[in-house]
Amino acid sequence: MFADDTNVSFASDSLEELQSVINCELERLKSWLITNKLSLNIAKTEFMTIGSRHLINATQGSITIKLDGSEINKVDTVKSLGVHIDKHLSWSTHIEKITKKIASAIGALKRIRPFVSTRTAVQ
Repeated sequence: MFADDTNVSFASDSLEELQSVINCELERLKSWLITNKLSLNIAKTEFMTIGSRHLINATQGSITIKLDGSEINKVDTVKSLGVHIDKHLSWSTHIEKITKKIASAIGALKRIRPFVSTRTAVQ
């Protein structure tokens, strides 16, 4: 059994401390999952650093998270509970994704319109 969509957050003033704490806590999380007969798919595990543009640019590539000797993939955006979150906590990515989804739905409605009665289309 897998524990889907688990999110863990950490904060620190030091990247070295942050990296150390995260790596340690991931080991503890893995042990807890095993104890509770759950699995962690390391290939699907991701991490994201969040901060100002200046801070993110200054620390680019300077944190390495590993579990069982495998490096965890760093991402710039994640989707959590239907909300797209980026590394700057900006709404831009979320709005862009929702806009594309709405445009696709409107396109589908336009394509089926000739096959639907006016009464059905208005409802």
